[in-house]
Amino acid sequence: MNKLNIFKWLMVFTACTVGVSCSKNLLEVAPNNVLSDANFWKTENDAVEGVNAVYLGLIGSAAWGYADFYGGCLLWLDDISDDGFWVANGHATENDGWGGIANATDTPLGDNSYVARTWAGSWNIISLANNALYKIPGISFSDPTLQKRLMAECKALRAIAYRYLTVRWGGVPLITQPLSQLANKTPARNSYDTCHAQIIKDLQEAIPDLPTSYSGADVGRMTQGAAMTLLMTQYLWDKDWADAAKTASQIEGLGVYQLLPHFGDLWTYANKNTQESILEIQFGDNKSNILPVFGDGWFPIGTKFGYNGWGGFDTPQQQMVNEYERVQYDGSGNIIGTQPFDPNTISTPYDTMQYKSRDPRFYISVWYNGADYFGEPYNPDWYSGCSGYHWRKYNSAPKAELRNLLPDYNHIVFRYAYVLLAYAEAQNEASGPDATVYDAVNQIRQRAGMPGLPAGLSQDQMRQAIRHEYRVELAGEGYRYEFLLRWGLFQSAIANRGVNNGRQFGNVVIPDFRLLYPIPQTEINANPNMKQNPGY
Repeated sequence: MNKLNIFKWLMVFTACTVGVSCSKNLLEVAPNNVLSDANFWKTENDAVEGVNAVYLGLIGSAAWGYADFYGGCLLWLDDISDDGFWVANGHATENDGWGGIANATDTPLGDNSYVARTWAGSWNIISLANNALYKIPGISFSDPTLQKRLMAECKALRAIAYRYLTVRWGGVPLITQPLSQLANKTPARNSYDTCHAQIIKDLQEAIPDLPTSYSGADVGRMTQGAAMTLLMTQYLWDKDWADAAKTASQIEGLGVYQLLPHFGDLWTYANKNTQESILEIQFGDNKSNILPVFGDGWFPIGTKFGYNGWGGFDTPQQQMVNEYERVQYDGSGNIIGTQPFDPNTISTPYDTMQYKSRDPRFYISVWYNGADYFGEPYNPDWYSGCSGYHWRKYNSAPKAELRNLLPDYNHIVFRYAYVLLAYAEAQNEASGPDATVYDAVNQIRQRAGMPGLPAGLSQDQMRQAIRHEYRVELAGEGYRYEFLLRWGLFQSAIANRGVNNGRQFGNVVIPDFRLLYPIPQTEINANPNMKQNPGY
């Protein structure tokens, strides 16, 4: 994908970046340059550039600020789980950002919250994809395969946005045409089932027309594996275990993906688009895109060196740290046994003995008291407003670039380890803990240097083992919140997050109605047919 040209073309193709309630006049505003939606969609190259603009919708915030997606909000979803906690450093209140969801206080008026930003960002992607899908069939292509591929990319991207919306808001207006083509500019909400059917349809239609991989500047575009992983994720959400397991097996059968030899290799500064990566957001040379994603909330280095008081909003919790197993070594340094960590052995806050002999993934995932922090011991008191921990993933860039919050990272949305665990979960739920379930989980454990699971686990014991592996393998990668929702454990997890080294963080009672987000009031005001979720 030509990353440098995306910004220019997005200015032409964005029909609406604030939701589905755009007025007819807004749609008809003439652009300020020579290009327009009416005179642009003429050539194959126009089509490619137009689809490139849809990809920029995945980044969102760097270009549009208010319409956000992976550009600053979604990596931080662990803030509203029992793995992390939202700290309002640099924000006006604890309720800004994800704080309103985490604290069960968000209202439809939270226009500056991530709820409103990701609502807008989702519709931005849908609008851009719908426009491209409407225009591309009218273009003459010398290569029909390219035309089909571009259409498939847009369908898969639209499915990403609709998945996000339906998981968090339930049924939403189902719009598959440009707003300019709709007779009704104020559509009502469709049912979840109707939206779900469109997500499945889009992905099933897209998969055959997508390649298994790309090269050169096209790396980062939607592949068969990425669309299939989205489909698998939708099946998991719907508890369609058989289809989820089947789709995960098909992803493995592509022969494209495999685990990297070492867990830590995933987070080294130079490693992008590896053999384990299935969907990765390409931030490219425009490093200003990185700041909203990682810098503002992820890098603890900003707090230590005083980057305008920002940094470290998303901080791991003690309960998550406790999840990493204790290990026993033989005389050659190999792990030969494990046992759950006993939090009762912690003698004082930040007791360094608790960090000895743990699952090796812990040391790669979390900064803790005394850990090597660019040549000096990490000190929990550098940032007293948080839990005393920080995420270490995505923090391996050179120190100078971290200090300026401008490292050249991508964001890994899906990786092969997730597919293996998803297969294990789905197959265990469908058929019980057969040999293929053990194999999928043990591949991940053994890559980390951990011994395989004990034989003879019951279905429920395997279920708990898989959930444990999800937590320690994917910690800090933004999965946990949706997992808890899917398992029906979100409310109990948030109500029992516990104490972090003497600090009480976020034990919150979540009423049932708050399992769905509030639709921003601006949308309700603009569209008389848009009904609010109950309770708000």
